[in-house]
Amino acid sequence: MDDYPHRLKLTISGKTHTAMLTFLKKHGLDTNDLAHFIDDAITWRIMDREMTARRAAQALEDIAGEEPAENAESAEALTG
Repeated sequence: MDDYPHRLKLTISGKTHTAMLTFLKKHGLDTNDLAHFIDDAITWRIMDREMTARRAAQALEDIAGEEPAENAESAEALTG
């Protein structure tokens, strides 16, 4: 994987911009730390989505191994 920096151009709302700057300042960071902050946020979001997908796939595998009546009940519980 590439470890050299890549440039991104982001467009965010004024409200998000203010919230982001307030958060950084509150935690002792400044705008120079913004790239690291965004990098961490993206990394965590990707990991969260991957884990959610893996849990869903595992749940479907678990349901597939059940008896048909249990399978329907489990599927209903997953979908609400």
